[in-house]
Amino acid sequence: MKHIAVLSTLYYPDLGAPSACIDKYVRVLKDEYQFHIITRTDCTAFEPSEEYDVRYISSFRHRLKLKCEDGIKRGENSQWCKIILAFINVGKLIQTQFSFPSAQRWEVKQYANQLELLHNEVGIDVVISVSNTIFTQLASLRFKKKHPILKWISFFYDPYSEHYIYYKYKLFKSLWKHLNRKKEQEIYNNTDAVLLSSELYKFVPEHFTISKEKCFPLLYPLQQLQSHSSNEVKGLTSVCKLIFAGMFYKKIRNPEFALSTISQIEDVQFDMFVGSGECEDIIERYNKSNIHREQFVNHERYVAMICNEYDVLVNIGNASTLQAPSKMLELLSTGKPILNFYFSKDSQYEMIEKYPLGINVSNYEEGAVKKVKLFCKEMKGRSIPYEEVERLFPENKFETQVELLRRLIES
Repeated sequence: MKHIAVLSTLYYPDLGAPSACIDKYVRVLKDEYQFHIITRTDCTAFEPSEEYDVRYISSFRHRLKLKCEDGIKRGENSQWCKIILAFINVGKLIQTQFSFPSAQRWEVKQYANQLELLHNEVGIDVVISVSNTIFTQLASLRFKKKHPILKWISFFYDPYSEHYIYYKYKLFKSLWKHLNRKKEQEIYNNTDAVLLSSELYKFVPEHFTISKEKCFPLLYPLQQLQSHSSNEVKGLTSVCKLIFAGMFYKKIRNPEFALSTISQIEDVQFDMFVGSGECEDIIERYNKSNIHREQFVNHERYVAMICNEYDVLVNIGNASTLQAPSKMLELLSTGKPILNFYFSKDSQYEMIEKYPLGINVSNYEEGAVKKVKLFCKEMKGRSIPYEEVERLFPENKFETQVELLRRLIES
């Protein structure tokens, strides 16, 4: 049985969006291959995984940061914790001016070290590195150079050198972008196969030198959800229940218009399961009346909620044309109505145009309140079978994507 190392940030117990995507493949193929997960977690207390061999990277600064954040939540030494966090953030801001690609570069070394330890222990056959953060790719590049005979498969769900996050706090942005583009080209030169999201699959061959033989489209897969069993939302009520789960970003996924629109509609309840981030002021402004901000839940609980406890599922798209939210296929897999707030007519927009229980609302669209109100009224309690969703999106059948990954592992 081949040993496969999967590098993906926030895998267990966090299960961030890219990790949730690769986890679908791991679950299907775990009887054929021995998977070893190398990840970073932002959780401080959790039970060890009973399903996977999970290995964690960390640093003193990261552990201190998590301890202080946990202390603030529990109200223990909160003032001291806030002071320490402020010093950590100032230090990162200074360090990021000299660190490549950012102040989080310690992750590259930690991921590479864990790969070496795992290889010495079991003998790795294949490395799968998953982005959103680039540190997994850079660590795999370092490992591949040292062990060129091993196979390296790269999953790119998000852009690298074109991603604003790597320049947000940098001086001399054009210089750093030049360095990042060189490093991204080096990744494409050394990896054995690159799976790219629909947006990146069009972009990368036009802006980088990459062989067509190693470049594959990474289509987000449909997958019948275990909780996909109920057409009725729990609890009989006239209120239409809406749900969103994910992160907000002021530049690429600003929730202002979506929240403003929903806040003006009576007889709807909108629950946001959103982590803390750049848009706290916007969230706080609308976190009242019919809009409620909730804490993150685990993926199993999230699936149960979108399948059985809410009438309409909300997606807020990205302003970046190279980066579409990964969860749209998961929402479609439920067969539930989907309300999509979009910034550009990307692949997500096109899917909703085909979907009979979906509606697209553009950012600052005139008449959006009336449009969304009517949609919620008409769609409450409706759904379509999973088989019908599969017929609508045959190219996104999960089996097709699994077979592609299996072929790349074995080739």
